[in-house]
Amino acid sequence: MISVLEHIEYLVSRHDCVVVPGFGAFIAQHSPSHCDTDGIKWHCPERQLSFNADVAHNDGLLASSVMRMERCSYDDAAEMVRDSVAAYRQQLEADGELSFGKLGIFKLQNGSVVFVPYTTSDAAGEYFGLGAFSMVPLAVLDKREQNVGHGGSWKFTVNKTYMKIAASIIVLLALSFALSTPVANNRQQDYASMGDFRLSDDGGAFPIVSQVRELAIMQPPADDDSVVVKGYRSMGAERPRNVAMAAASGNNYYLIVCSVLSQAEADKFIAHQHRKEYDFKVLSKRGKYRVYVATGNSVKELMQLKYAIADDYPDAWVHYSR
Repeated sequence: MISVLEHIEYLVSRHDCVVVPGFGAFIAQHSPSHCDTDGIKWHCPERQLSFNADVAHNDGLLASSVMRMERCSYDDAAEMVRDSVAAYRQQLEADGELSFGKLGIFKLQNGSVVFVPYTTSDAAGEYFGLGAFSMVPLAVLDKREQNVGHGGSWKFTVNKTYMKIAASIIVLLALSFALSTPVANNRQQDYASMGDFRLSDDGGAFPIVSQVRELAIMQPPADDDSVVVKGYRSMGAERPRNVAMAAASGNNYYLIVCSVLSQAEADKFIAHQHRKEYDFKVLSKRGKYRVYVATGNSVKELMQLKYAIADDYPDAWVHYSR
């Protein structure tokens, strides 16, 4: 259920005369667009709302609106309107004023009811938002241009406070930009290099050797070197024979050639190897099954053997296990 006031607001936005029985009538007056006597300021068309307390008869418009919305009889709708009007009058007499929704405010002055309308879309209707504007005639503009040509001047008014604030903001931005942007004072030409270089007289560059650095690079064993891995002797890069030895006590390093997830897969891998010179064994630990061909006591031992079998197993690696 909506209030009677909302019905009145709805009807006022669509009718030029809405009578509230026992209270008064809202009357909308239309004024066309016009300009002032100077011909510069123009006023748009307006719809102004006023109130006449002498027109209080019941024309049935308000009661019919309530009847349609509430789906009740006309007598019940008229009774609702009378109750609302009684409440309006009681509040107006008690407080001396009555706010009437979006339409305006009623004031009680010297026993008379005065209505002050609001400028809202309900009251202004289709003219809501339109305001007055100035349009200078061409004759006036021509006179102003002639005055400027004969030494006249234009006068502009600028708020000094706003100008000071704007100048302060510009100075702060300039300082923050200058302090946050690093400037490198380096006039020498840069060259891409792995070390320090010095420019020669003819424009070239040559490196400056400040110290000698030694590089530790692992190399495969020479042809005349011999390596012993738990009873196996490998001469140079010659293919080993029976390189895998039993994991003796303390042999914690394994030369792995394959790693799978089950014993069956490890056995299948060994079965497909056609080289009899390797003695394949399986290291099972933590759910991994690793096929190895040799054991030793250090990484260096097995790394030299890894180079010897690189042709057959290039992806072999050394695994440590306790």
